[in-house]
Amino acid sequence: MEDLRIEGSVGIQIGIITIIALCLILTGCQNGGQTEPGLDSESPGESPFHVPEHFSTIQRAISMAEDGDTIIVHPGRYVENISFDGKSLVLGSLFLTTGDTSYIGRTIIDGGGRDVVVMFENQEDSSTVLSGVTITNGYAWGGWPENCGGGIYCDYSSTPRLENLIVNGNTAENKGGGIFCYAYASPTLENLEVSGNTAYIGGGIYFEFESRAKVENTIVTQNSASFGGGIYCYSNSLPLLENVMVFNNSAAYNGGGIQCYY
Repeated sequence: MEDLRIEGSVGIQIGIITIIALCLILTGCQNGGQTEPGLDSESPGESPFHVPEHFSTIQRAISMAEDGDTIIVHPGRYVENISFDGKSLVLGSLFLTTGDTSYIGRTIIDGGGRDVVVMFENQEDSSTVLSGVTITNGYAWGGWPENCGGGIYCDYSSTPRLENLIVNGNTAENKGGGIFCYAYASPTLENLEVSGNTAYIGGGIYFEFESRAKVENTIVTQNSASFGGGIYCYSNSLPLLENVMVFNNSAAYNGGGIQCYY
């Protein structure tokens, strides 16, 4: 019997195919027999998830995440209007892992001038964290309460932790240009800059209906409204303010800095 010979280009092609097959086998073994998840996969692997590496949008990452997961958003401008959907998540920029404050201004969630930027309306608790990003260009419009909370909207007993944020350049046609807290919503606001926001009432931050928010180490400046340019408190709301600077805000009628009304 003659020896089998494979010569020339045919032999090269078979050799390449063999190498590719071996690489695929080895890759499968290294990943427990599973291939690496692709972008926006419904099986993204283990937390932390990275945007845009694992998911193309922040909302897609939230939708696919489970309670206890962490989502890291890399520097860039993300034109989105997001909701946490009642999930206990930690979402933030690379500030979370590095402590580098420059990431706060470089990681931007931009509402596109079309809606509220970030929504907490499903009783998210203090295990839900938003940290280390800029919230801007939100526009709350329409009927009540859709016309409230241009930048961040907290409703119905939601108590998320909002930390190390810049909330700037948002608008509400009614209440809470920067941040709106309503109906027992009592978030913790810590290390925030709330600036350049506008609303009819409560240009910077608005509290209503027994909100017990805690505000710490925060600057509220250059916000404007007809009533309560910087902060407005209404309907038995008693926010706790510690080391909060409220300056250079304006109101067309009452409460350039802070107005409380019951």
